[in-house]
Amino acid sequence: MTLLGSTALEDALQEDVGKTLRMLRQGKIKTWVLTGDKVGTAIEIGTACELLTDFMNQIKIIEKPILEDGTEGPTITAEEILTYLEDGMKNVKVSAEEAHDRKKLFKAAEDEQKKLFQSRSDPGSPDGAGVTLKEFEACGYTEDRFKELDLNNDGLLDFDEIIASKITSALIIEGGALNVLGIGVAEAEARGLRAAEEALKKAKNNGSGVEAAQKAVAVAQ
Repeated sequence: MTLLGSTALEDALQEDVGKTLRMLRQGKIKTWVLTGDKVGTAIEIGTACELLTDFMNQIKIIEKPILEDGTEGPTITAEEILTYLEDGMKNVKVSAEEAHDRKKLFKAAEDEQKKLFQSRSDPGSPDGAGVTLKEFEACGYTEDRFKELDLNNDGLLDFDEIIASKITSALIIEGGALNVLGIGVAEAEARGLRAAEEALKKAKNNGSGVEAAQKAVAVAQ
């Protein structure tokens, strides 16, 4: 067979979708997207419409995470999901090297650092020394915010910590993981309920084991 050519169709976004979502985000309005696409495709769509940006730490909650060797791991537990959420909502330590690829994030952190250093009483002090609480407060910030950003508790804000201050969290949840949390009904659960109901029907016909079968249905529900 000889390949003569190929075609591709793009499901393009409508005009100003990215601008609209950006304005909603600036207005502190949270946006959720529900899609039947695979996780990778959903992330690409989220990036294209600016729902996911360089300033976000993506928290991916997958039903069966892929292990380092490329194999599928065990089903995630509800406890693990809660841990992911708790850790992901905290300030994320991102190195300058890692952030450099996120050009907008890196530039924003550089601008913030320059602003903080401008408040120094000694302009000749080295930038690498980090930002002190006094300098931070001189720019209109609070001590509580300083402590929140000072991830290593050394009394100084280094560039990595300034980068972390610019990051927000974005949740990417696979449908199967929602089932783990009890949202929706997994196929296996549906089969289990049908089997329990069938067992109850047989128990009633046989006139024995009805009570146990009723408990099984209650558990499956």
